[in-house]
Amino acid sequence: MRIMLPNKKPKVDEPSKDVKSVYFANMGNAAEKKFQVFNSEPMQLYIRCFIPELKELLKACIPTFFLMHNFGMRQDKGLGGFITEGMTSDKARRLLKEWYNNQVVVVDYLKHFISSVKKDESFWIGEIGTIYKILKSGLNTSIRDPNSGKYVPMYIKSGLTEYCLAKHNINGEKAAMKQHGIAPIMFTNTKFRHSGGGSNNKERYIRGLFGYGQRQEWFAADSHNHKVEKRDPKTGEKIFNRKGNVVYEKEIITISPSEGSDIERVPSPLLFKVVDKCIFIIPREIEVYGKTFVFSSNMSKNPINLQIPDKDEFNMNDFMKWFVEWLCSGEREKIKGNQFSNTFEAPDVIKEIL
Repeated sequence: MRIMLPNKKPKVDEPSKDVKSVYFANMGNAAEKKFQVFNSEPMQLYIRCFIPELKELLKACIPTFFLMHNFGMRQDKGLGGFITEGMTSDKARRLLKEWYNNQVVVVDYLKHFISSVKKDESFWIGEIGTIYKILKSGLNTSIRDPNSGKYVPMYIKSGLTEYCLAKHNINGEKAAMKQHGIAPIMFTNTKFRHSGGGSNNKERYIRGLFGYGQRQEWFAADSHNHKVEKRDPKTGEKIFNRKGNVVYEKEIITISPSEGSDIERVPSPLLFKVVDKCIFIIPREIEVYGKTFVFSSNMSKNPINLQIPDKDEFNMNDFMKWFVEWLCSGEREKIKGNQFSNTFEAPDVIKEIL
């Protein structure tokens, strides 16, 4: 098998801000120059096959295969995606309904922003990044205060957090760390307060369902839950950055599989695919149900063990249905005010589920 680009060379340049946010294989090495490669020209795929029956089977399966797979680094965030010539959003819907059993969410930009939607890759990478944050990690944004008319900072809990709390009385790892005296500090804007979990709820590592990171950083807290100012160890004076702002101590949380575990990495069970001004969110099998991870702090606090939810505590198809309903409810009115995404400005841009 070989792939050829017959007409033009692909565009090669330094990665944009949106690409950097989803690519971190060597982002820590400032000396190593990084490049991104994008190509919108047709490519030719050649497969040498000597069995006629297999040849016909390949022809039939290749469109669906490329629709349901991406390749290379950050493939779960839409990078490394290919589609066959003539693939449209309507055809993609038909193929996914025919071949796929899980619920697929479609974020449809065809009915909206047709004149304003950019064709460059940064737009789609930015949109996928925003959707993923709202799905998994939560969204730091700003929203207009209905009283003053000014924009104020706001953190919106993720759909995953709200789902686990509403459907199964499960607190996520952030609430669990707070409960056990480990970071993070949780600041609450009183004008836009989100529901919190009860102290009697189950504690689970819910973000681990969508892939786990080995390290987190949070502001260190004192006994009054205030940030701790960083001071010079010799003079005791406050330390300021180049802009003149006070520097605060950081608490480093290390996340590792429990002893004896054979987990090396957790692939994301969500695949993002851009087809014809639509983003398809395709769920895949979760491989880490019920696995236990250890959360350790660099500030000599006792580590805690948190388990990823079991199958009876999280169902991907149920979550995808709930997520769409949640976004199309009053929650969307809070989310759509953010300053850097078009995703939620139109009322029915994300209401479809296959």
